[in-house]
Amino acid sequence: MRTPESNTQFGSQATKNSSDAISGWRARKRVAAGLEVVLGAIIIALVPIYLAIGRWAAGGAFFTTESLRYNLALAPAVVFGALVGRRLLAVIPQRVFTNLVLILAGLAAIKLGAGF
Repeated sequence: MRTPESNTQFGSQATKNSSDAISGWRARKRVAAGLEVVLGAIIIALVPIYLAIGRWAAGGAFFTTESLRYNLALAPAVVFGALVGRRLLAVIPQRVFTNLVLILAGLAAIKLGAGF
């Protein structure tokens, strides 16, 4: 039979496990945020390299005014897709979401390879 002391101890153990899970989640979030900063810095550091390649290569500039305008016009679609993806992930199982993303990426690769 449990005594009030053992219930209190059990309750504090549940609270401890809960706080461990929360602190683990926070640690993963910090690692992910740090990784995003590092990858963002790498991408920004690559821009001058791409610009130099465009000057030295026979194909011309890597970035053009037209391509930058096109990228700017598509930026809202990227943000919208990321938000929809997060909502879908919360609603459907991870496996279904992963398969859906892989199928759509495969179809996009086929379309790109076929040239239409």
